[in-house]
Amino acid sequence: MTWLRLTVPHLYPFERSLKLGPRGLQTAEAWDSLRTAEPSGSFGLGQSRGDWQSRALANSELQARALALVGLIRQWGTQSLVSLGVGTGMLEFLLKRNAPEIKLRCGDFAPATVELLRDRFPECDSIEVMDLAKPVWATTTKEVVLLHRVDTELADDAWKAVFRDLRARSCERIVLVPAGLLTPRTGAREARSIVAAVVRRQALRPSGWLRTPARMRQLFQDSYALSLVFPGGGLPIWALERRR
Repeated sequence: MTWLRLTVPHLYPFERSLKLGPRGLQTAEAWDSLRTAEPSGSFGLGQSRGDWQSRALANSELQARALALVGLIRQWGTQSLVSLGVGTGMLEFLLKRNAPEIKLRCGDFAPATVELLRDRFPECDSIEVMDLAKPVWATTTKEVVLLHRVDTELADDAWKAVFRDLRARSCERIVLVPAGLLTPRTGAREARSIVAAVVRRQALRPSGWLRTPARMRQLFQDSYALSLVFPGGGLPIWALERRR
């Protein structure tokens, strides 16, 4: 699939007791509902700040990814970072823990999630309601943009518009950590997940899109060049630099 440019809908299985609308996880309300309904689940922010911290520190993949990202950020010599669609904020907590000198802004479009994260993560310099698809939050050219596991959130045209807008705003560097890259292995895993959900009578709801690496590159290639790819806690880290 190295050459194939393909985007497919992503479905995620949920228990039927969790009331999500037909749009699944495509609204702020749905994300807030999911995070508050299952605070100890994989999408939740824990029962308390201590619980949240313990879960972050116990996640070896997140720990490795945070260290890899800190290495890149220090290599670039940046002093500030804005992370979009932070969700639980656990990666960002580990980043700040390992590099307290970096000024960190975190953003999510789900307001209840933002309020809860402010309680969990007071070390963060700023936690704001931000819409990934409308990058008015890109306010300075020197601030690196971190897009961690949000590649599934927007449709192709929306992503192209985001990258064009960031380039127009003179955003020099982006760190993209894609979680939805479609390969033979991940495609087979997606198929198994759908079959298992049907057998267990779970509800399959829209949860964004999966893309082949070639399609993902196509979305930013007119605006940003892929300068570096390296592993980070089980996911690839893509370093993007603005085209002149």
